[in-house]
Amino acid sequence: MIKRVVSPPVIIIGMHRSGTSLVSRLLEKMGFFWGSVKDDNNESLCFQVLNEQLFLQDNCRWDDVDRLSSFLGDEHRRWRAARIVESIVDERFIQLFWGDSGMEQEVSLVPAVQGWGFKDPRNTFTLPIFLELFPGARVVHVIRNGIDVAVSLWKRETTRPEGSLHPHYSPLCQELEGCLMLWKCYVKRAMAYAKNDVDIHELFYEDLLGNPQDSIVCLAEYLGVSATAGLNAAPAMINRGRRYNYRNAPVFFDFAQKAKMEPLMTQLYEGKMTDLY
Repeated sequence: MIKRVVSPPVIIIGMHRSGTSLVSRLLEKMGFFWGSVKDDNNESLCFQVLNEQLFLQDNCRWDDVDRLSSFLGDEHRRWRAARIVESIVDERFIQLFWGDSGMEQEVSLVPAVQGWGFKDPRNTFTLPIFLELFPGARVVHVIRNGIDVAVSLWKRETTRPEGSLHPHYSPLCQELEGCLMLWKCYVKRAMAYAKNDVDIHELFYEDLLGNPQDSIVCLAEYLGVSATAGLNAAPAMINRGRRYNYRNAPVFFDFAQKAKMEPLMTQLYEGKMTDLY
């Protein structure tokens, strides 16, 4: 049934708290459809369930660094994952994703939109399966500096009202160092795809906030769409003060000084290191 979808999707990958929601909402303004039923992070519940099922095949969790590092790393696991996808992605799945849009069309289940896609940080690890399912998909990797990600994630994970009873409670992310470790795991996995000739557009969150026009134009060119609507929407959606946000909280100074020296940080922010101070 997936073949009835005319155009390949945009798949957004990237670590939690990296700005993927902002990017998806900007693309929404540019005419991209992200699902009829979404959560507060603009993620399709349909694809969330699919990712959940894929992770469960090896008892993976979103914060399990060791398992995530080897997730879908061998042919047998990928074969099992493909069978799971085949069992879930049927016409009902497509109907749930699109809702009432375009359901009267014979040839396609896709309404007249600029494009469509789905975002979920776990896409970072399930991407190989989705690329088999959707040949020609465009992939956008949103990158944010590890210090801000770690601080933001730590705040979220240590202030949940349910505490350890929350279904996605993370023991690892009760410490800033654990959050930074998880950031490295996600970013390294996403960067590895480009080395394997996967066509990926890297979008730095700091660049988007600091120079929205250039970032949005480059993103639109990659996706082959007009940037006009995104540029018009950007001033109301972008908070430039969130760029290197940790600098506004001296309590994180010691952690930030150590994190800046992480090899992955220096690799990603080479030439921008003065911005980190």
